[in-house]
Amino acid sequence: MTRAPATVVNISLTGPERDYDEVVPFLGREYRVVRIGASGRTDRALALLQDWSHRADAMAVTGVREARTTGILDREAGVLKDIIASTDALPVTNGHRLRDVLQEWTIRHLEGEEPGFFANARVVVLGGRNHYRTARVLAESTANIQFADPAMQFGLPSL
Repeated sequence: MTRAPATVVNISLTGPERDYDEVVPFLGREYRVVRIGASGRTDRALALLQDWSHRADAMAVTGVREARTTGILDREAGVLKDIIASTDALPVTNGHRLRDVLQEWTIRHLEGEEPGFFANARVVVLGGRNHYRTARVLAESTANIQFADPAMQFGLPSL
């Protein structure tokens, strides 16, 4: 008897144009991975979270920064925490830690496969603090790192 695939759902506050529903193998087990875009509508994201919380094994709520940047987010500060806190039926994350770890592993893997690949590379980091961990790993190979956060440079947070 085979096990049913574990279901992992990503509710994104960006649009539905990149939605998918796929079954993929990982470490000898099948997983159903579903992405559903809420188009910046926090009420829709909350409804999706409540709906899927009884059918999924784990969930992520992502895309706040992208939805805010494109101007489709219908609410502001604390929206992600509010949505994530709305259920305790299963694990829900925002995926930031996983993204940070995967970026670090990618850089370290490439440096291991291609020694010196980043040696003296000229790197521009867009976005500031949210890419600090990745920049720190790159700084092990090059000192040519410059941070360019357009939001801070042009005073957008004050607007």
